[in-house]
Amino acid sequence: PERYQTRHAFADVLVVGSGPAGLSAALTAARAGARVVLAEQDSTLGGSFLFDDVASAGEEWRRAMEAQLAALPNAEILRRTTALGLYDGSTVALLERREHLRPDPAAGEARQVLITLRARAIVFATGATERPLIFANNDRPGVMLASAVRTYLNRFAVALAKQAAGVAADGNVTIKLYPPTQDAKQMLIARLLGRDSEDEDDDTMVGKALVQLRPLIAEFELLAAQPSALLMAPVELR
Repeated sequence: PERYQTRHAFADVLVVGSGPAGLSAALTAARAGARVVLAEQDSTLGGSFLFDDVASAGEEWRRAMEAQLAALPNAEILRRTTALGLYDGSTVALLERREHLRPDPAAGEARQVLITLRARAIVFATGATERPLIFANNDRPGVMLASAVRTYLNRFAVALAKQAAGVAADGNVTIKLYPPTQDAKQMLIARLLGRDSEDEDDDTMVGKALVQLRPLIAEFELLAAQPSALLMAPVELR
């Protein structure tokens, strides 16, 4: 049968999350001499930086921070570890998953380890979860946040669509087509903003309120170039 273990741990500082904020907090505390535990539920440290291209400045910074933290004897990095709950006395339950190691139960190796960690201070650097616009048929295949597309592309080298349209309204009217075609872009802007004439320029349209975006966005036929994916994110109007 599979084996599961429990253990107790202690730290001066527990950092939950290894994005830019979490890495910075953990490294700063460890350099100051504190016993630091960094818990990350993913297999790789970096958080939002994992969305970026491997040749980006963010990826270079991420690798450098991880290397510096790993080199410190008073810092422990727990990958594939989820913080399950916070209890009295700054006690945190952590679940470390070890399935990737193919543990051998006969050798006493555990599939998962439940860690009861007591810390003097806790830094929650868990980031934020994006919330998409809510509209009819938003669960249809091909509708996703642009961050998901970036993750597929930059982290897993998976291209999801040959042609896509990005639409958002975050105080600025922002529309972009991939690949961009001027005629298709103008048609899309016209449909989204209820414009019947092509005489108005883009700058004029940007100044208009896009109150009808939510009901219209569900109409997939409004995407003039008939893209195979709809990306919800702020993108620049070009």
